Amino acid sequence: MTNNKIFKNGVLPFVVDAYDQSVYDSKIVFSTQDIGTAKLIFQLRKDGVPLPLSAVDGKLVLSFNTGSKNVRNITLVDKVEGIAEYVLDNDEIKQYGKVQASLNLYYRNGQALSVHEFTFEIQRNLIDQDIAPAAEFYIDDFQTLKTEIERKAAELEADIKKRTDDMQGNIDKITKELQEQLDHLKEKLDDLEALETKEGAKAKVAEALAEAKKYTEDYAETPAGALKMAKDLVAGFQQKKITTDTGTPLILNKDTSVSILDAVIDNGLGMGTFYTIAKSKDLPNNRSFRGFFHMTDVSSDGKATFGWVYATDYHNNVYTNYLNNSVWSGWKRVMMEAEAQESKVQIAELYYLNAVGGDK
Repeated sequence: MTNNKIFKNGVLPFVVDAYDQSVYDSKIVFSTQDIGTAKLIFQLRKDGVPLPLSAVDGKLVLSFNTGSKNVRNITLVDKVEGIAEYVLDNDEIKQYGKVQASLNLYYRNGQALSVHEFTFEIQRNLIDQDIAPAAEFYIDDFQTLKTEIERKAAELEADIKKRTDDMQGNIDKITKELQEQLDHLKEKLDDLEALETKEGAKAKVAEALAEAKKYTEDYAETPAGALKMAKDLVAGFQQKKITTDTGTPLILNKDTSVSILDAVIDNGLGMGTFYTIAKSKDLPNNRSFRGFFHMTDVSSDGKATFGWVYATDYHNNVYTNYLNNSVWSGWKRVMMEAEAQESKVQIAELYYLNAVGGDK
C-alpha cells in the first residue's frame, strides 16, 4: 500500500508573487540510490494564504547535466492547502549532478503561472561509480522530430565514414602483410622439390587470402547498410503539410488576377488551408475568403482532378465547391440555422396568404 512506502522528502515552500522569482538554491541533495524515494513536496502560498489548486494542472520541468529535459505532471495532494508533490523516477534519479527545475501551473480558464525556478542536487552513490547516464530527449512536434533524426543520421554517417576509413586502413595493412607472407612462401616453395608439399602450402595461402577477402566484404558492407537504414527512416515521414512551418495558410493569394481554384488544382493531391484577398478571381462574391481544400485524385501532370473546397467570407457566409473530373460544379452557399428558420417562417406566411387569398 502507498501509506507503507518510505520517502526522502525535500520540502519547497514557495510564495507566489513577482518579488520572489530569482532561482532558488534549495540545498536539497538526493542520492542515485534514492530509487522511488526521492520526493519533492511543494507548499504554495499567495497573499499570505495557501494557493488553491482547483481546476489547474501542475507541470514540473527538470533539466539535467546530461542534456536531457523532462516535463512531468505533479500530484496535487491537498488542493485547499496548496500542497503538491513529485517523486523522481528510476531514470531521473540516476542522472547525478545539479538539476535545474521549474514549477508551472496551467489553469483550465487558459491562464498560466510560473511558480518558481529552483535547483537541487543528485549525488552519485559509491555503489554507482560506473553509471553512465543516458540523455533522454522529448520532441515537441513533427518538424523537431524530423530535424533531430536528420541530425542523428548525419552524426551516424560521419561516424560510419570514420570507422570505415579506419577499418579500410586495417584491411589494407592486413592484406599487405598477407601478400608479403605469400610472396615469402612462394620463394620457399620454389626451392622445394616435393610437389605435394608445395601444393599443400599453396592451399593454406589461398585459404588465408579467402578469409581476408571475407573479412573485407563483411565489414565493408555493414556501414553502408546502417547508413541506408538511417536515411530510409527519415524518408518514411509524411512530406506534405496543410500549413506552412509558421502555421500560416499553405496557399496565400494577394493577387486579384489569380484564381484560388487554379491554385488549389496546381497544388495537386492532398489537403491544405488557403487565404485569398477580396475581389480575387473565381470567388462567389467580392469579399476575402479563407478555407480548407481536400483533393483526392490527380492527372498525369500532377494537377488535381477530384476534390472539394470549403470556404467562408468575413460575414461568416459558408460556401462549398466540388471538383469533378477537372470541372468545378460552382460555388454553393450553405444556409445557416437562423436563415433556415427564417425561410420556414416566410414559406409558412406565403402558404397562409395563398390559402386565404389576401393579406393576413
